[in-house]
Amino acid sequence: KSTLRQINTEKNELYKTVNKFDKLSESLQDKDGKSKHTAFAEECSTMVDDLYGQFEKIKLANDKANLLKIFYDKQGDDGEDGLNPTEYEYLMFDLDEDIRERFPTFEEFDINGDGVIDIF
Repeated sequence: KSTLRQINTEKNELYKTVNKFDKLSESLQDKDGKSKHTAFAEECSTMVDDLYGQFEKIKLANDKANLLKIFYDKQGDDGEDGLNPTEYEYLMFDLDEDIRERFPTFEEFDINGDGVIDIF
């Protein structure tokens, strides 16, 4: 849990920094969207793009860690390893809506067809 908190904290701080760079980049443009100081603005824009890329990587790592945490929290509720269909439904309830919409069905995860989703 402390690792997830640390990742979330870093993600939030990086997001705040990206927003500050976005505002700075906007302030360096005139009403027509043209840069007031081209070289400096381009450097800021590159930095914003780099920071946003780092933010996305941290966010993805956080989402993956959270998903594994939920998997391990839910699996074994029945005393067995892996997720049965009921545990899978509980896992789905814990997911963010945007992830839930893209998530495969139980049947797609149950590759060997034994009625249990195994992680290994």
